[in-house]
Amino acid sequence: MTTRTSNASSENAGNAPHQVTQRVRYSDAISVVIPTKNRPHDVLKAISSVENQSSRPAEIVIVDASDEDGLEALVNNNSSGEIRIEYIRSVAGLTHQKNIGIQKSSGDIVLVLDDDIILKEDYVKEILNVFNNTDFNRIGCVYGNQIPPNEGKNNVRKKGSFAYSITVALKTRINTLIRTLFFLQKPSTTGKFRLSGYSTYPAPSNPGANVSETEGAPGGYTAYSREVWDEFRFDENLKGYSWGEDDDFSVRVSRKYKNIFNPKAKVIHHSKSSKGANYAYSKMRIENHHYLFEKNFPHALRNRFAYNMSVLGTFLFELENAIVHRNSEGVKGFLDGLRVVHKKTIRGGA
Repeated sequence: MTTRTSNASSENAGNAPHQVTQRVRYSDAISVVIPTKNRPHDVLKAISSVENQSSRPAEIVIVDASDEDGLEALVNNNSSGEIRIEYIRSVAGLTHQKNIGIQKSSGDIVLVLDDDIILKEDYVKEILNVFNNTDFNRIGCVYGNQIPPNEGKNNVRKKGSFAYSITVALKTRINTLIRTLFFLQKPSTTGKFRLSGYSTYPAPSNPGANVSETEGAPGGYTAYSREVWDEFRFDENLKGYSWGEDDDFSVRVSRKYKNIFNPKAKVIHHSKSSKGANYAYSKMRIENHHYLFEKNFPHALRNRFAYNMSVLGTFLFELENAIVHRNSEGVKGFLDGLRVVHKKTIRGGA
């Protein structure tokens, strides 16, 4: 199997106009885009899960910003060859990589995957079922249900597990209460954005969930219609990890199209990175949240109040992380990010 190789320097070359179909019907109308950086083995697992789909997509576009070469050869040596793969070298930046990959793709539907996502075998099939459902019109995107890696397995009951379950349940309730009171991101049945600019989302692996319309949509396993891509781009002002890019994109799309959640489409997220007590992540999060609130949401008094409460709530969680992990880096990042936001506010910029 060979891949087609592109260079990001040609990313601005115009593609031929793409005719949008009302109903997709077949999986060969789907392209899969995987932006990645320094995770070669995770990418191989993601590709394998695409190749093992019961409804197989037409192509995979890999946008690689790794520090070292070698991923293309690794993909060539380990892929089945049953799906066309295009490999693109790019500078780092999640939103930048997504924009390049979608631009280079050819499908009527573009499924964008994080490089550490593994699709269950009917994921594409279930996504297509929604796009082809005549009960929905003007579909912007469709996404599925993130499930635990061990769902469906028979786990051995550990000694004291009842007490542990009670403790976990209590912590979850407290966590949800704080998130509710401080207008932070939390599960809900509606998927509506909060006054603070934070999203809500269907509870992961909720067995009672139904196919439903939401405002927010995750960035790591969502399929977008080509019609949406003809009008919208991911915001490249969000650098690096680009925290909040999924909320930013989905809230803009939701104002014109329908974003649909299908719980039957299941994925596993094998992220190994911890974001707790992380200076750069905490600084980026508070800066990006301010930028996206100013960009996408009303500045009415109730929204400003909710936004300020969410900042306070974020600080409380950072403080908890610092105490639990005995590491104050997250708090330092939060405070430095808050200083940046304050300076921008004084200058009158977002």
